[in-house]
Amino acid sequence: MNSKGDDAFVFDSSAFINAARHHYYLDTMRAVWDLVETAIDDGRVVVIRAVYREVLEQDDDISKLVARHVDAIAEPTEQVQRRAGEFERFFSGSKLRDEADPRVMAEAEAREAVVVTYEGITFAGEPARGADKKLPAICKSVEIDFCTLAQALRDLGLKLG
Repeated sequence: MNSKGDDAFVFDSSAFINAARHHYYLDTMRAVWDLVETAIDDGRVVVIRAVYREVLEQDDDISKLVARHVDAIAEPTEQVQRRAGEFERFFSGSKLRDEADPRVMAEAEAREAVVVTYEGITFAGEPARGADKKLPAICKSVEIDFCTLAQALRDLGLKLG
């Protein structure tokens, strides 16, 4: 996925949880999270209600960060709710594994935004085991743009160093 730099991004829960736990530690990569928080507040990063709930269930530092932005949480429109239901029915079974995935897809589609996820690809850039059943493959099958967190951070203007 090649985003243009002016895209909006709809974050999946994994973009917060896996990033904070495994690669972009909150205590050492503060610039990453400052950028994400600014982008949530200015609307470049969209956090939907289902993702908000999943992240808050973690009850850790990333959940506290996301909780600070409760006023920016995107509530689903009727159109988004309907489309999420269509995705759930179409991709029933193990493909869309949680409540948030179909809603992330529907919100991104409605906004012509990019889904940001840690699913389907290893940090080394290789396809993860079962990648054909994960969110990026499903997005690709219905022509919804997607990218990794690293790509979104670049497009949001992250500069380290």
